[in-house]
Amino acid sequence: LQAEYRSQDTEHGDLRQNFDLDDFDETFRRELNSDVWRLGGRISPTASSDVLLSYIRSDVDSSGQTVPVEIPGVITVAEDQAQTDKADQYEAQYIYRADRFNVVLGGSHADVDIDGAFVSTATLVFPPIVDVQEFPNNSDTKDTLGYVYGNVHVIDALLATLDPEVLVLPQ
Repeated sequence: LQAEYRSQDTEHGDLRQNFDLDDFDETFRRELNSDVWRLGGRISPTASSDVLLSYIRSDVDSSGQTVPVEIPGVITVAEDQAQTDKADQYEAQYIYRADRFNVVLGGSHADVDIDGAFVSTATLVFPPIVDVQEFPNNSDTKDTLGYVYGNVHVIDALLATLDPEVLVLPQ
C-alpha cells in the first residue's frame, strides 16, 4: 500500500523571466495553496500477475494581484486573478508475466474542474467612472483512456513490444 499527503502554502512575486531578467512586474504578488492526496496499492493474485491501483486528489487555490498603478488625480488601474483547481484521477493496471512474454492492460479516468477569473478595474477620477472587466477561466474536463500492449522476448537480447494501436489489420 502507498499513501501520501502533500500541502503547500506559498507567497511570491512575479517569477517569469521571459528570457529577460529585467522583464517582470515588481508589483505582482501571488498566493498558492495546494493539498494533494494519493492512495495506491498492489495486489498480486498469482505469482505471475499484479494489479496496480492508484487514486490522486488535488485541490489548488491560487490568487494574484498587482499593486494598483496610479496616475494621481487621473486614473487608477488594478488587476486581480483567482483560480480554484480540483482534480480526481483514478488508474488501474493489470500485468501478466510469462517466460517469453508479458501483457499489460490498463486504464485511467481524470476529472478536472477549474473555476477562475482575471479582473481588471480602472477607476477614472473625473468624471468618476469605474470600469470592471472580468475574464472568466472555467472548465470541466473529463478524460478516460484504456490501453493494452504486450512484450515478447524474441531472443534473450531482443524484446519486441506489440501495441494494438500500431498494428494494421487487413480489412
